Parts: sequence; C-alpha cells; structure tokens
Amino acid sequence: MGFVIGSNIFNIMCVIGLVSMVTPLPVDRGLLFFELPVMLLFSFALIPFMKTGYILSRIEGGILLIGYSVFITSLLLV
Repeated sequence: MGFVIGSNIFNIMCVIGLVSMVTPLPVDRGLLFFELPVMLLFSFALIPFMKTGYILSRIEGGILLIGYSVFITSLLLV
C-alpha cells in the first residue's frame, strides 16, 4: 500500500513539478473537476478496506474493479 501511495505522490510532486518548471503545463478542466475528485474518492474508499488487516478481500477487490471500470467507461463516453 505504501509503495502505491508513495509512487503516486512522487509522480505528482516531483516529475510533474520538475517538468512544469522547464515549460508550463496546461491543465484540462476535466482533470480538475472530474478525475481529481474521483482519485480522492478512491483514496478515501481504501480507508475502510485497510481496517481489515491491510488485505483486500475478493469483494473489496471487486468493488474497486467495478469502480475503475465505471470510471474508464465514463472517460470514454465523454
């Protein structure tokens, strides 16, 4: 779990931060108003799952997989 969170934080803070210092990066409105809130929602959804001993059950994994599928489908339809 720590590797996933640490990797995401590193990619967002360091890689994108360094690139944006070289050249400005435009930010799409869809990223700010759809993808970022969904990312936060998934992050907060992991909190109750972690209370079961940091092991995802099949049901919890299925919930996350369905949520990811809905997210990808909604991106493709927009």
